[in-house]
Amino acid sequence: MEIKARAWNNIDKIMVDLQKITPFATELKGLFIPEAGVKEGHLIIELFSTLQDVEGTDLYAGDIVNHLVTSTPKDSFTRKEIVWEGSSFRVRAKGCQATTLDWIHQSCLKKIGTIHDPEFKEGV
Repeated sequence: MEIKARAWNNIDKIMVDLQKITPFATELKGLFIPEAGVKEGHLIIELFSTLQDVEGTDLYAGDIVNHLVTSTPKDSFTRKEIVWEGSSFRVRAKGCQATTLDWIHQSCLKKIGTIHDPEFKEGV
């Protein structure tokens, strides 16, 4: 499995592809993360969940997804955030307990943004 991560740059307000900063990372199956930037809060590291949404888009911690809920009488979408909690990736709706991401089929998820997008600053 390839280790992938991205980082949100809090100063420049841009997403950084860590693979491009450290091109040797793919060969080593690991990442060199600029420690100073993380310690000072300049970079927020977001790990790849190893899952993709219905369109094949990679899902990372910090992504916002629409989750198709089919267990109700009428199918509906719930907006959720992908988070890393404890030792696993989870999806969490505002004010609700997180659900393990592995239990949700990718056909039920559609990425619609990230926590860094202005429309999601208040949470999901």
